[in-house]
Amino acid sequence: MVSRSTITRALFLVTLLAFLIINLQWISPPPESPNVPPQEVLPDEDFSYTAVMKPARPDLKDLIMVAGHAIYLGDLSLQPPQRDDGWILESFQRNGQVEVLLNHIQAGMKLAESSKESLLIFSGGETRVFGGAMSEAQSYYWLAHKLYSDRKPGTENFRPFERATTEEHAGDSYENLLFSICRFREVTGSYPRNITVVGFEFKRERFEKIHRYALRFPMERFNYVGIDPLHKPIAGETVNSFNPYVKDLYGCHGTLREKRESRNPFRQYHGYEKSCSEIARLIRYCPKTADTLYSLPLPWDKMQKT
Repeated sequence: MVSRSTITRALFLVTLLAFLIINLQWISPPPESPNVPPQEVLPDEDFSYTAVMKPARPDLKDLIMVAGHAIYLGDLSLQPPQRDDGWILESFQRNGQVEVLLNHIQAGMKLAESSKESLLIFSGGETRVFGGAMSEAQSYYWLAHKLYSDRKPGTENFRPFERATTEEHAGDSYENLLFSICRFREVTGSYPRNITVVGFEFKRERFEKIHRYALRFPMERFNYVGIDPLHKPIAGETVNSFNPYVKDLYGCHGTLREKRESRNPFRQYHGYEKSCSEIARLIRYCPKTADTLYSLPLPWDKMQKT
C-alpha cells in the first residue's frame, strides 16, 4: 500500500513539472518565421556605405572638380549673373571677380562634356551666414545648368549634366580636394583614376605642391586648369594661404583652422568617414607636428594612369 507521504511527494513533483513546462513556454524565444530572412546588423566600426547602397555611376573613372568661392542668390530673369549684386561676395571679390567665377563653371562643364568617363563635382559648403542653406556648390550647379540650357533655346527640360553633382561640406581648398574625392567615391563606388581641378591660376601651386602632396595623389594623374582675374592677388595668396599651408599641411591648426571654422557658420558636419571608410584616418588626420605627411596606405597608391 502506497504511503501518504509518497503520494504527497508525487503530487509535488507533478505540480513542479507542470509549473516549469508552463513557464518555459514564456521564456523560450518564438521560432523564426520561415518567410522572414534574418537581418544582418553592421557594427558601427565596420559600417560601409557601399554595403548598404550601390554606386549610381560605377562607369565613371575621372574627377573634375570646380572649387567654389562665392554663393549666387540672384535671379537670372532680372539681372545677368555677371553683376555683383546677385552674389554674396567678400570685399576683395567685387568689381571683376564674378566673371572669372563664371568662367570656372563653364570650363568645368566643357571639360566634363569632352570626357565621357568623368564626373563633374562643384565643391563648397554653406560658407556665408547671409547665404543661408544655399551652398557654394549648389549655386554653382544651378548656374551651370541654367547657363548651359540658355545656350540651347527650347530645351528647358534638357539636362546635359547628368554627370555632375555637388560636394557641400568643404570650407577651404584642402577640403575642396579631399571631400570631392570622397564625393566621387560615394557616386561611383571607387576613387578617381585622374583628377582635374578648375580654379584660380594663382592657386595652382597651393593645389599642386601642397594639397595634392598632402593627400599623396600622384602628380602624373593630377591636372590643374587655372583661370585668373585681371588683377592677380599673388601677394595675398603667398602670405595668407600658401605659406601657412606649408607649415600646416592639413589646415587643422591655428589660423587655418579658425578660417575653416568661420566658413561653417551653421556647423554642418559631413559623413565621409563612413562613406569613405578606407581613408577615414586621413580625413581625421591632424598631426601634432603640423607639417608631418600622412604615411599610412591610401587607395590610390598603386593605381595606374590610363
